[in-house]
Amino acid sequence: MVANSASADDGLLTVHGGGWEHTVPRALPCTLTGYLAGIAVLDDGELDTTPVLALSITDLGGIDQRFSASVVINGNRPAPVPGVPIRAPFAVPFTFSALQPTVVQAHVAHAGAEIATVSFLVSSAVSDAPPPAAGD
Repeated sequence: MVANSASADDGLLTVHGGGWEHTVPRALPCTLTGYLAGIAVLDDGELDTTPVLALSITDLGGIDQRFSASVVINGNRPAPVPGVPIRAPFAVPFTFSALQPTVVQAHVAHAGAEIATVSFLVSSAVSDAPPPAAGD
């Protein structure tokens, strides 16, 4: 998910302002900041491993927004109770330049394969001026 802020501490994910569908900056171009946050679910074969997730941001046309990061998921833990998956939260800050209104996609990949994508709209600010009167 995309959020205003997030943290992953002591095995828990804390999110503020999460689930962006759109954002409306005061003006474009601008610098957008936020967090990519989620919960990685590891299978039994990933116990005692440290898989790496690669994060990136593009626009809908695939244009790189010059943000990339990686996060190491810590699978070094005792075996879970059967039927309970290994869950590892993550929260990674992002910053990129939004030049114009566009749909932005945040990608999460593991071992070169995309495993999740979240999209949101960056739209133009709406003018505070009232609409013109009929006949103007």
